Amino acid sequence: MALVKLDAEEAMFARSKVRKWPSIAGTGNENLRPITRAYYNPRIRIEKGDTVFTMGSCFARQLEDTGPKWLGLKKTSHFNSRSQNKYNLHSVLNQIRWAYGTDDIEKSFSGILPYSPDTYTDFHGHTMVTEDPREERDESLWSTQGTEAEQIASRGRVNGIFEKMKDANFMVITLGMAEVWYDRETELVLNETPAAYTLAKFPKRFEFQQIDFNEIMDCFDEIYDIFSANNGPDFKLLLTVSPIPYTSTFSPNGGAITGNCYSKSVQRAAVETFMARHDNVGYFPSYEMAIHSDNQYVWDHDFIHVTADFAAYLMAYAQNALLSEELLEEHPEISPNLVDLRMVDLLQEMGLKEMIKPYLKYNPVKDKEFAKIKEEYDDQFQTLKVQVIEETQKMILEKDQMIADLMRDRDRIADEKNTLFMEKLKLEMGEV
Repeated sequence: MALVKLDAEEAMFARSKVRKWPSIAGTGNENLRPITRAYYNPRIRIEKGDTVFTMGSCFARQLEDTGPKWLGLKKTSHFNSRSQNKYNLHSVLNQIRWAYGTDDIEKSFSGILPYSPDTYTDFHGHTMVTEDPREERDESLWSTQGTEAEQIASRGRVNGIFEKMKDANFMVITLGMAEVWYDRETELVLNETPAAYTLAKFPKRFEFQQIDFNEIMDCFDEIYDIFSANNGPDFKLLLTVSPIPYTSTFSPNGGAITGNCYSKSVQRAAVETFMARHDNVGYFPSYEMAIHSDNQYVWDHDFIHVTADFAAYLMAYAQNALLSEELLEEHPEISPNLVDLRMVDLLQEMGLKEMIKPYLKYNPVKDKEFAKIKEEYDDQFQTLKVQVIEETQKMILEKDQMIADLMRDRDRIADEKNTLFMEKLKLEMGEV
């Protein structure tokens, strides 16, 4: 069944500003290189008074870390954001079920299993959540392993965090992988891949699965039904697909590249189908913006995670796309202050790609250094801008002169043609 149906006249003559594929040169209303701008259909926006809850992969976590800086907000807890990573949609659904009581929350503890002879891990979670306020700043304190008691305490804290989604009306879910590990004993999909020790200790308990389109749609439908029943009829759901690829694949049908392509494609197709069914569901094109931008601006040294700078750029773009006009007008401090998004756009439009990187770079520890670099480039930019304006004006004058010359030539040729015609006519009349 078709997702969208339009009359021929509506389809052919709608003249959408973004209907054509953008050129490398950056012409058109979207842009490809070096930093891709992809159109966002503003069917849902964050309005004044909305409460936002994000969940999903580490890409969502980067946006979660960056968001408060843009919005001028404070974090409600010191927990490191990576502790809440959900790498597949089934894992997101599990946590939603436990939070809303549609499944026994005691099942959330079933993923706490031996990781080694001396340690345990939570295969429904990720990094442990502790009560140490230093963990937000110090990655050396982050750990996926601990004692069984520590993991049980951490799981309780994670469940408490997800309880807060009951108070939200704007949900953001970032989709990660379409490859999952299934626990046959509990009949639950895990968030993490079982460790070698765990597989050896519990033989035949786990199986690898590559999920399909219908499974993803079933998850979407159940998530939507839970939110509809509990968060009110006016809730909004924003979906994104993480650009972060597989580090490896367990699929026998190909390598990590083809497996990753399938994963992103099937989830992106499911998002489009699901969005066509519900007006309160939107999609933000973070995946498209990452994969079409120049690699040097997007990827960290591991070529798996996006850089903090690119995440900040996406957040700036998302801010302009997602926040309501009322919010933007009432809070001028929300305007881009980490990444100069407008300067990036101007430099792209002017073809000055080599000058973009300093405007993407943001390091809160080096604000003064950043400001100095930016000031130097601002001066260069203003100089170049004046030069471009002068050159443009010169070209316009030259073009006007060229047009005037052509018009004179046209008039002269017309006069000569008319003279020749009259002379020919006289000759013909004389011959008659």
